[in-house]
Amino acid sequence: MTMDSLSRQPAEAPLVESETERRAVRRTALHLMWFLVLLYVLNSVDRTNVGFAALTMNQAVGLTSQTFGVAVGIFYLGYLFCEIPSNILLARQGARRSIARMAVTSGLVTMLTALVQGPLSFYLLRFLLGVTEAGYLVGIVLYLSYWFPARYRARYNALFMLSMPVAFSISGATAGFILGFNGDLGLAGWQWLFLLEGAPAVIVGLVALRYLDDRPRDAAWLTPEEAQALEDAIARDYPVRPRHLKPMEMLGELPKLLRDPVVMSCGMIYLALNFGLLSLTSWTPSVIRTFGLPVREASFLTMVVPLIAAVAMVLWGRFSDRGEERIGNTTFSLLLAAAGWALAASAQNPAIVFVGFVLAAIGVYATYAISFTIPQTYVEPASRPVAIALIGVIGNVGGVFVPMIIGYIRTATGSFSMGFLLIAAVMAMAAFTTYRLKGIVRRR
Repeated sequence: MTMDSLSRQPAEAPLVESETERRAVRRTALHLMWFLVLLYVLNSVDRTNVGFAALTMNQAVGLTSQTFGVAVGIFYLGYLFCEIPSNILLARQGARRSIARMAVTSGLVTMLTALVQGPLSFYLLRFLLGVTEAGYLVGIVLYLSYWFPARYRARYNALFMLSMPVAFSISGATAGFILGFNGDLGLAGWQWLFLLEGAPAVIVGLVALRYLDDRPRDAAWLTPEEAQALEDAIARDYPVRPRHLKPMEMLGELPKLLRDPVVMSCGMIYLALNFGLLSLTSWTPSVIRTFGLPVREASFLTMVVPLIAAVAMVLWGRFSDRGEERIGNTTFSLLLAAAGWALAASAQNPAIVFVGFVLAAIGVYATYAISFTIPQTYVEPASRPVAIALIGVIGNVGGVFVPMIIGYIRTATGSFSMGFLLIAAVMAMAAFTTYRLKGIVRRR
């Protein structure tokens, strides 16, 4: 048993889970995980398809690399303004209605992006997409902590976060095909991309109203014994008398959480992750396009990067659960991501640049799966909605500025190298910050 698990394991907790608990976890995974993955795949496609649309859209509507980067960053302004209120609403109103709301409204805004006429309308719609998606990722991370005991969370975080590389792969696989509709019914290929990839999110969001349940005790597909076993196991993970906070009381937790080293360190990790993930989704298609490949071949090659990362993320999550080691694994995955970005920045051979992207993707996606187990475990349940949302806010500051910075560097230098080296440096700093958490959680 690792120092991570010792620091949170109450003396009275059983060392081995009951058969009822194991059965409840399996049934929960079978019922929830495929649907949550589908929801977030559609959400991520809606967010990342802009990188593929840019291959033909930018010239059509007058976007430069810099203005495109500004538009991608503006998305995160809307996200920042609404992330904490969205998570508080999820905690008080329930995940079923909150997740459905985010899916439907973000799908509608994606479809409206087909009407973009120039930079200003693109900025407005990207901002609205950020507002409608605010709290989606961190809200589902919070939701998973209501259903899975701590010893299972890295593997199911990883399974859920398969949605990100899978979505990127789906975007890569379908973008070239949909862009080929250029001119059909008087619409450009990039307009078809937004229309055809936004509509499914609306449909599945409506289904979520009937399919999801807020807590184990609400699930008719669990027996009463199974639901109680899950509730008891989750309660044992944080053996402190639970508090029940009203929305304004949750907001009152902010000053305390801003001083909490675990929350602030996780915010730094998420900031670094946004540096890496946004650059993967926004710029990888463009960089691979510079290899001299046609649009369709570049799109399919781009798809390979997240597929490799997806397999590695799931395996890494199971390895982390098996040893109940979170902080060391997060540190190493961040260092791997930093090495990948440094390689992509410095290599001249396209094959080596591609390997750099693969290493960066493995490190980024594995960090997503493992690092979120830290606030899911070490933050008090009553404070968790605001804490996880605050981590999202800190991280999404990177979302606001990274595309602008990388876009500016690309426009000014004609190369992504300096921007990718900056990402590598931020990843390395986050790894150092994470390593320092070992001593902090040992004292909690």
